[in-house]
Amino acid sequence: MDCQPDIVVAIDLGTTYTGAGWTSRRTPVHIIDQWPGSGGLVEQKVPTVLIHNANNTVSSWGFNCEDDEDSHGSKRRRELFKIFLDHATLEEAQRKGVSNLPSSTAEAEGFVSDYLKQVYACVKDKIESEMGLSPYGSWGHLAVEFLFSVPTTWTNQGIVNSFNRIIYDAGFGREGPRHKALVDLTEAQAAAVATLLYSTINFQAGTVFLTVDGGGGTTDLALMQVTSTDEAFPKLAQLCAVCGVGVGATLIDQAFANLVARRLSVCPDVMQLLPLDYPARFARSHAFKQVKHKFGEQAVMLLPSGKMVFSRQEIQSLFDQQIVGIMNKIVEQLDWLKANHPSQQVHYMILSGGLEAPHTFASNYNKDSCPSRTPTLLK
Repeated sequence: MDCQPDIVVAIDLGTTYTGAGWTSRRTPVHIIDQWPGSGGLVEQKVPTVLIHNANNTVSSWGFNCEDDEDSHGSKRRRELFKIFLDHATLEEAQRKGVSNLPSSTAEAEGFVSDYLKQVYACVKDKIESEMGLSPYGSWGHLAVEFLFSVPTTWTNQGIVNSFNRIIYDAGFGREGPRHKALVDLTEAQAAAVATLLYSTINFQAGTVFLTVDGGGGTTDLALMQVTSTDEAFPKLAQLCAVCGVGVGATLIDQAFANLVARRLSVCPDVMQLLPLDYPARFARSHAFKQVKHKFGEQAVMLLPSGKMVFSRQEIQSLFDQQIVGIMNKIVEQLDWLKANHPSQQVHYMILSGGLEAPHTFASNYNKDSCPSRTPTLLK
């Protein structure tokens, strides 16, 4: 009996953005790049955002949230909910006074479920359409395998078990008798596999590399060795336990929102004219995204004339704490390799993910003393 699935679907639920791809027995890998509300633009990821109505039903999700602002305050914007499945993370955010938090991990689970239901419906529609199954059929009779990964920081098995329940509740693995959903890899391991399969580096058997996958909420690291370069089935060995640190792009956004709030606090008359969540909105603005993504290049333009102006030092300070946290983990991994495998050398370090400040990261990495001269590949 053939145990191979007819369709394999991979879902990358990120703290700030979510992606999906699929393949079948007769088709290559397809990355879904048309999402509701994207205006026909090619977007390989959709924002991990929800807006709830006053009765907690879903008003909009993803790109459609941009046009669903509510001046009367009856709707609630939900974001960053994935990281609050971890009770410790939620408690720390509550202690720091972060606004717009879930009241509990149970409420965060509800937000994740609501969001993944929307993703499931969209992915199902796309795949059934492209495979010619709709409008008169469905994929219910096919063998469909859904693959998910989890943050490396989720060391508590209870969180992973909760995530499995959420996935099933959202529809993954329950529509047909041969549908199943698997949480198969950590995000660090998934990044390492993607590096081996899709990188332009000509890996050789025995090559050791370190992946640093900086996402929205966490940064995951994996120290791997290539054991086979067979084109059909390349293989990797994990040299030590994957690790993660609670550092990500969302912390930069939060720090910027705090900076904006401090600026506005000296002008109470102006603050009265602005929405209460103005600092958070400013941190989500296109102008700040441009600064954040390009910061570290020699020719970086800050904010346009006529708006709030920030010095280079102020923007740099948003990155410093995050970069230091990542650097400490990198040094920890390199120290471990030196102590446990003294004959091994890390050949490549691969940066990936949504923490998009490669120039700033590279300058910090090169000027800091590390226990190993590790080449860096900016990906």
